[in-house]
Amino acid sequence: MKTRPGIYYIDLSWRGCEEKFTEEPPSKLICSILETSLEEVTLDSRNYRCSVYASRENIIEQSSDRFFYADCYPPDLVEVFQEISRDISVESLKQVLEDIDGFFTGFIIEKERILFFRDHVGCIPANYMLSNKSFKSSTFSRILRNSMSIPPGRIMEIFKNSFKIEKWYKTKIDRGGDVDFLKNVLVESVSRYIPEKCTVAFSGGLDSVLIAYIASRIGKNILCVSVGVEGSLDLELSEEAAELLGLNLKKVIVNREMIEECVKHFIDFIPRISLMDLSLATLIYIVALNCVGDIVVSGQGADELFGGYYKYAKNLQEKGEKALQGIMMKDILDLHKTNIERDYVSCMLLGKRFVQPYLSRKVYDTALRTPLKQKILKSNGIVRKYVLRKVGEVLGLPEKLVWREKKAAQYSSGIQKIISKQIKTQ
Repeated sequence: MKTRPGIYYIDLSWRGCEEKFTEEPPSKLICSILETSLEEVTLDSRNYRCSVYASRENIIEQSSDRFFYADCYPPDLVEVFQEISRDISVESLKQVLEDIDGFFTGFIIEKERILFFRDHVGCIPANYMLSNKSFKSSTFSRILRNSMSIPPGRIMEIFKNSFKIEKWYKTKIDRGGDVDFLKNVLVESVSRYIPEKCTVAFSGGLDSVLIAYIASRIGKNILCVSVGVEGSLDLELSEEAAELLGLNLKKVIVNREMIEECVKHFIDFIPRISLMDLSLATLIYIVALNCVGDIVVSGQGADELFGGYYKYAKNLQEKGEKALQGIMMKDILDLHKTNIERDYVSCMLLGKRFVQPYLSRKVYDTALRTPLKQKILKSNGIVRKYVLRKVGEVLGLPEKLVWREKKAAQYSSGIQKIISKQIKTQ
């Protein structure tokens, strides 16, 4: 079954106001840099002329009057999308999507309209530009000027003179804060989202340790990859955790030259190029370079969903619970823009799919229903990700791994320090 990520680019001009290319089409740029081939399809109707470039494996249907593309994970979701009928109504599509447990981006181009739909959190990138002259969309936001991200958990229906966005996502779980319930949901998600053989981005912190521990306990063949400069905290903590849990670990020691070379490969594709983004993209890119199989598994999302960032504890003390709830919800809703696309693209450039079990539908829903006091506990100080730590405790993680705090990977790997020095010398 297909697990590698898909790529697409849409260039549509409305009839009566066709635009001409003034430079090389981005689709050719994608093909030349990624050394891949995309299926090229031209669609014509009374309303538009459209060129679509897409990975062949992701094309669900291709005919003279309909083009259906879906990039999804786990791979069994393809069967769900193959059952979507022609001229499906938005309401009927909502019902289909509400029952899906997985990550996806899809679009259907028909004679009168274009339908776009995206999973609950936006785990597979989808970006667009819409004007009275044209509609363009791509996996990569950087190749579209002033693009916007198609909102997660939404269906976008586009016509020649109008468009509308409707929400399909709603939480299906009413429970939260129950340690045993969260434990069962997380184990189920790791079982479903992690294939039999894969690589885990492993820093030695709670998020990646818990994922790797569960995966190994249920019989998955995983390689843990830790990345850092010589003597970095991440390499030290990951080695200790792997030894305690009996995990297969590969340590990748990086230096300035290696980091510079990696950055050259992804800097034109990641959505932002701040110091933090360059550092984290470098880390994930190096994990993908050392990946066994087609899947890179990450603990991404755990900090936003369960209150892991230091800033959350600080805001709780200074601004109170109500203000913090708003801050955390904004971070969750912005994940697809701030973190997901950057790391997804860093893996995609190497033909690897980026998978985050904490962002699975059931874990995501459970986290949204979990009270703040279960995420950040005030007791002899402040304990962040409290409920997740309790899950680790119940599962039998060593106490040392459950309760220790760790800095963010861009700092504890030593990568951000190197990139910061590079920027200052340029």
